Amino acid sequence: MNTAPSKAKVVVELVDVLRGRLGSDAFQVIDHWPEDPMAIGIASPQNAGVLAYISVTPEADTPYFVSLELPPEGEWADHPYTPGDERNECGIDELVETIAAHMRKAPPNKSLERTREG
Repeated sequence: MNTAPSKAKVVVELVDVLRGRLGSDAFQVIDHWPEDPMAIGIASPQNAGVLAYISVTPEADTPYFVSLELPPEGEWADHPYTPGDERNECGIDELVETIAAHMRKAPPNKSLERTREG
């Protein structure tokens, strides 16, 4: 699971659902928000700069807030990430689709390609 013990049960369960729907190796948990029990980050295993910050508000009509981040480039080269889309999702199916599409934006890991070729 790799989620911090300080995370709310709903966040831990969300990570389990995402792993079940996307695959156990589809992302890695990156928790830049250890003090926020209702938020978690998940990143591409190929490039941790392709990250989705997810905040959960169970009682809301749109319980999932998602901020999609990309590796720093262009005008954002001196920042920790390039901001992407932000959205509120009302259901788990929408959230899974958003996360899956975002993880596909990760560029291939060149060091892994060289290892496979060599």
